[in-house]
Amino acid sequence: MAILLLDVGNSRLKWIFDEDLLAGRRAEVLAGDAPAPAWETRPPQEVWVSCVRDGASEAALRDRLQALWPVPVRLARSCAYAAGVHNAYEQPTTLGVDRWLALLAAARRPGAALVVDAGTALTIDALDAEGQHLGGYILPGTALMLDALQRHTARVRIRPEPALRSSGFARNTHDAVLAGLQLAQQAAVQQAYAQLQQRSHKPPRLVLTGGGSAALQEPWSAAQLELEPDLVLWGLLRWGQDCGAGAAVPL
Repeated sequence: MAILLLDVGNSRLKWIFDEDLLAGRRAEVLAGDAPAPAWETRPPQEVWVSCVRDGASEAALRDRLQALWPVPVRLARSCAYAAGVHNAYEQPTTLGVDRWLALLAAARRPGAALVVDAGTALTIDALDAEGQHLGGYILPGTALMLDALQRHTARVRIRPEPALRSSGFARNTHDAVLAGLQLAQQAAVQQAYAQLQQRSHKPPRLVLTGGGSAALQEPWSAAQLELEPDLVLWGLLRWGQDCGAGAAVPL
């Protein structure tokens, strides 16, 4: 059964068919949220959706999808337990579904893991070796940090760069701002990693995803990193396989 997987984030939409993801193909990213032309020539039998946007955006997406095909469209939600992972939140359904699915995807491999999604926001979640989510952190992403700095200072006017690269203390304002943003995000990840390692008594895995993840790779060796650009989609697939259509929310 061909299942279309959709990851609807704050600033972009990613899509792929399940068999292509399993075959190692990368998901496609859309600049906006309009359905891709390729969908029309390859209709799915079901659509599974991870969406962090508001109800109006969900409704608009539903209308677009139903205009294309009369197939079930299922919306993933966070819950207390799925695919071997226990949700740490006091109210499990309030955990962002993208974070929840990223945890499910990270749990595909054994061992404790720090799961970092560098998107519009920087989210950091800890998962122990037994599949217990320990909680996490949420920080502004690079663009949001820069926007706040520019709004409240008179002379900082800098465009964000897709891949920050710091070489230490900067000698001009442009480099100082970008290096500072990178340092803040790297320090947050390093501190969270140290906290998890202390609890795990051995080095956990560091799982990175999101458009800003390149700036977070520098302090780590290749052996320590798991770069998963389609992490949420992997989690969505795992969620659907584990929970089944009965646990899904019709969109």
